[in-house]
Amino acid sequence: MEELLHQLSYGLYVVSTAHDNKSNACIINTAFQLTVKPLQICISLNKDHLTTEMIEKSQNFILCPLLKEGSQETIEQFGYQSGRKGDKFKGIETKESHGILYPIKGIGSEAFYEVTKTVDVGTHLIFIATLQDGEIVSNQNLLIYAEYLSQKKKVSPKVNKGYVCDVCGFVYEEDTLPPDYICPVCHVDASHFKPLD
Repeated sequence: MEELLHQLSYGLYVVSTAHDNKSNACIINTAFQLTVKPLQICISLNKDHLTTEMIEKSQNFILCPLLKEGSQETIEQFGYQSGRKGDKFKGIETKESHGILYPIKGIGSEAFYEVTKTVDVGTHLIFIATLQDGEIVSNQNLLIYAEYLSQKKKVSPKVNKGYVCDVCGFVYEEDTLPPDYICPVCHVDASHFKPLD
C-alpha cells in the first residue's frame, strides 16, 4: 500500500466522506505524506465546507487523486457546486467503500483513511489520518495543480452573469452564489466572490 502514498503530491484530489447515510465530497489541492510506518497523511479543508463538517463527525474519508486525462467531469461535479443542497453524486458513476461513495472517472487510486488527529488553524482544519486500505486504479499521470490552474486561466469563460473570485479569477456561472461556496481553484470562501458586471 505504500505505492498509494508515493503518488501523493501537490495535485488535485477528491475527498469523499459519509455521515448519517449521506455521502459528500469536495476537491482539495494538498495531501502530504507524514510517515511511512504507520502510513499517515495530512489534508487541509476549509471549515465552511460541508465535507469538513462530515469528516469531523465520521472521522474517516476516501482520498482519490485525479488524473490528467478524464478527470474534468469529476472536477466539475465536486468543485463547482455546494453539497448542502442536493446530491453531489447524482448522475455520475460511483463506487462505494466503507459506506462512502466516491467517483470512479478520472481517478488514479482510492484510499480509505481514519482520522487520528484534527488541528484547527483558523479558517481551515487539518486532518491527520492513517491509511487503512485502498487500491491503485491507474498508473497514468496524475493531474498537477499548477497544470490545472494554468489551463483554467487559459479557458476563462466569457460570461456576463455569475460571480468572480477576487483571488484567482475563477467564475461561478450561476445567478445565486451559495453562502457556503468554496472556490474550487484557490479554496477561499464565498466572501471573496464579487458579482460580474
